[in-house]
Amino acid sequence: MNEKRSKPSTGDTGAALLSVLMVVAAMSVVVLVSVEAITRATRLSQLTSQRAESFWFARSAEAAGRSYVTTLIDLTQGRLNDATPRVGEVITQPLENGALSARLDDATNCFNLNALAEPSEQGWSIDPDQLVRLSRLFRSQGFGDYESSQMAESIADWIDSDTISRPAGGEDGYYSGLDPSYRTPGNPIESIRELRAIGPFNEERYLAVQNVLCVRPELTQTVLNLNTLRTDQAGLITSLFSAELEPEVARRLIAERPLGGWQTAQGFLDLEPVVEISNDATNVAALDVVSTHFAISGQVAISQKTTRFELLYGVDNTNSAALLWRRYGDD
Repeated sequence: MNEKRSKPSTGDTGAALLSVLMVVAAMSVVVLVSVEAITRATRLSQLTSQRAESFWFARSAEAAGRSYVTTLIDLTQGRLNDATPRVGEVITQPLENGALSARLDDATNCFNLNALAEPSEQGWSIDPDQLVRLSRLFRSQGFGDYESSQMAESIADWIDSDTISRPAGGEDGYYSGLDPSYRTPGNPIESIRELRAIGPFNEERYLAVQNVLCVRPELTQTVLNLNTLRTDQAGLITSLFSAELEPEVARRLIAERPLGGWQTAQGFLDLEPVVEISNDATNVAALDVVSTHFAISGQVAISQKTTRFELLYGVDNTNSAALLWRRYGDD
């Protein structure tokens, strides 16, 4: 007698179906995760490739910039003026899947903050004459006497090696009370952006003075090019040349500068408001009609990746461009 097979119960069928569905769902999740992982890996590879390509194009601009600045120096002997071709203009070079754009500017006219620094047995001290000039510069930018002293002395305390705070400055004791806390470096400044970490320099003050300040690797003060000074930089003349020449007068003289500039610094010194200043109150060595520093800034955009660059060149003893400082950064 044949035995009849019993039919699976409805509960058994449902359980089996549920198991199959769970396996299918798990496999779907695995496939989905795998696809997402592959997509992310592919996207990361593309971004890495674009980042590397963008970076190396930016690095190539460094060598091209050195060649261009050297040619400019050779053709003009550094005698730039506000009408020199290609200075201040953005130049764009098409690339595959993108473009490189760059701008050359005269970077001579600024107060070198590292001119404050003087080597000492303890490390670094501050040149008192440069400190007076810096405070004077801040006053020429519209800040009051106390604000100007506070900003200048805070920079001095940031650079010097001691821990004794100046009357309007700030040393480690001040910065240790901040959140997060930090200390003064006790060294020359590496980047103008360090100002944002120095006590009195909020964003508004930083933006108000960045057009007249700079940081150079060398510890010597800037010699101004009278023919590329802008009216918003007139305070540099008051600061570095003579305190007796008011910023308003200096601005007017720059605005009335002859077409093509002065042939020599003497052309400026012969102007009536300048002649009236006593020789003891002037620093003629601070003025010239030759540029000594050049900045190139720009960006490389490849597909969806952009790399920005900033390059600073000086002039070496062979009258060629020498790279002094570089910065690369991504958006």
